[in-house]
Amino acid sequence: MKTIAIVSLLDVVGVLSNGRLAGNLYLMDDNRLHGSLDQGSEILKTRVERGDRLVWVVQLLECEAYAAISAIEIDPAIEIDPAICEPQPHRSPDGDVAYWVGVVKRDITGPEPVPYRLSYRVAGQSAPFSMASGTNPRDRPALVGADYSPV
Repeated sequence: MKTIAIVSLLDVVGVLSNGRLAGNLYLMDDNRLHGSLDQGSEILKTRVERGDRLVWVVQLLECEAYAAISAIEIDPAIEIDPAICEPQPHRSPDGDVAYWVGVVKRDITGPEPVPYRLSYRVAGQSAPFSMASGTNPRDRPALVGADYSPV
């Protein structure tokens, strides 16, 4: 069991300029040594196992901008009972840092990824910006198990 930080590096000016996350979001985690793939892309594959604690945070390219994760949705088409992970929002004790935490409840078996979708509140905009819901689970960020193969 380990804690894995999943970082969203967000270009807020880019998101506001073109109205979408695509091309303005870079995902990475600190689990590369244990098999995570596609670091620095929008389709990060985080290798996990039962008991791992996942912590999603946001870092911004612009120091004076604001953005926070507003939702993390694990793909309901893939999820079965029991759920693999149920991320919940948290705040630091001083209230300045918002982050999401979820514990992996079971191992992911088989070669297919378990995709998820991130949504963000950005710079006072009323509606959140969400990742596109592609039909191919390999084209989205995902949690993957030991049997996952990128080909």
